[in-house]
Amino acid sequence: MTIQGTISKIESVRIKEDAKSVFYITTAEINVDEVLIGTFEPAVIHIVCGAGYTGQIDDKRIVPAPGLEGCQNGTTGVFVLREPNEEAWSIYGKDVYPKSLEYYYIVYRLERSGNVLIFVEQGIELNIEEIH
Repeated sequence: MTIQGTISKIESVRIKEDAKSVFYITTAEINVDEVLIGTFEPAVIHIVCGAGYTGQIDDKRIVPAPGLEGCQNGTTGVFVLREPNEEAWSIYGKDVYPKSLEYYYIVYRLERSGNVLIFVEQGIELNIEEIH
């Protein structure tokens, strides 16, 4: 599913750290402005992501989540989503089943100019119809 939307709430919490890594869970809410690909009913999408990093992230403005880096409240963009499957995420040795949370999680966040989607950091552009 691909939507145009605006982040209305985003929060990260450090859940565990060891000598080499720090583990985070990030949640977000995205207000859906337009459905670009797929069918989607709710006006708000809830997202949960887990991530591990070497070293601690001390800057509270940095979102430690794949696909959500650089996002803050009010960030608008194109969000490519996929439903969690039945497989567990292993977060610091514990199994978390995202499907039981009934959330979606982000695969990519892009910027949009008309029908062109832009991966800003990579400098890659593609047409909306090219998203699979």
